Amino acid sequence: MMKKVTSFDVAKEAGVSRATVSYVLNNVKKENISDKTKEKVMKVVRELGYVPNAAGKALASKRTRNIGLVCLESHMSHSFLLQIINGLTKIVRKHDLRLLIDTIPDGAGGHAILNLSQTKSIDGLVLFETREHDKELQTLIDEKFPVVIIGEYSNKRVCSVDVDVPASAQKAVEHLIELNHRKIGCITNSPLIYTAGTGRLNGYRKALENAGIEYDESIVRYGEFTAQSGFEAMNDLLMNKGNEFTAMFVASDTVAFGAMRAIDAAGLRIPEDIAVMGYDNVPIAKFSNPPLSTVHFSGIQMGMDAGEMLIELIDDKIKPGVRKLQEIKIMKRQSTIGIL
Repeated sequence: MMKKVTSFDVAKEAGVSRATVSYVLNNVKKENISDKTKEKVMKVVRELGYVPNAAGKALASKRTRNIGLVCLESHMSHSFLLQIINGLTKIVRKHDLRLLIDTIPDGAGGHAILNLSQTKSIDGLVLFETREHDKELQTLIDEKFPVVIIGEYSNKRVCSVDVDVPASAQKAVEHLIELNHRKIGCITNSPLIYTAGTGRLNGYRKALENAGIEYDESIVRYGEFTAQSGFEAMNDLLMNKGNEFTAMFVASDTVAFGAMRAIDAAGLRIPEDIAVMGYDNVPIAKFSNPPLSTVHFSGIQMGMDAGEMLIELIDDKIKPGVRKLQEIKIMKRQSTIGIL
């Protein structure tokens, strides 16, 4: 059996102390180690095939080398979240970190947020789909704990990665208006305690206002992130014979799939009877029946941007309050335009 290479072996071969090896491997800048010494140590590390112990690295750097991701339990079935995790994982691997994922029961308090941070389990946190005026999140912000939000949040002292939510939703509805629809309903992606739900509804209302179309609360329903909630919301709309609409903006592809199933179950056709516009462009949207028109932006890139931003925040390279917005594109498919 080959003898395991230790930091002592690296130090002896490089002609430096074990402390210096530790400082180089953990990039401890305050020790002011010369580039020549760093290169010598790293050359020996490669030659000997030394793999640093994770616990030792954490002890030396006073960091866990873990970052956390917290989301709602209902998000775990959301394919867009899988894209976010994919992007975060790429950054975690790039920086030799680990990603810890925790969930919050829908409607519960955000204790998982505080547990991860206050038990020193992580060095920073990414939050997906936050609630406005979340007390636990506000506590982290006040304690200056590194946090990046994927989504919109009114507190300007927190970093975030997002799209311009109201503007993107407005463009989605404008696509329906360009197709001469005047009776356009809406099913939100979430209850309005979540910032994305409010933002997407506001964009829908702005598009109607600009087109001179009166907002009609009777053809608006509120989704809860899931396809089941979309199915139930659309069923409710269709059962009310007083509701008249020829198009529906559903502010989440996942919720839209449920709404489309309800339309089909009612014996109606998409888009001939009801055109459907989604939001998120999840990978299976182009394979739905019919393919779903939607708002495209990259969940993978959003996850990567959030990961890099969090690492820069942890390393004090940026200050809280940085916001990065992605460009969006309207994907025009058969659920709105039919077969051309």
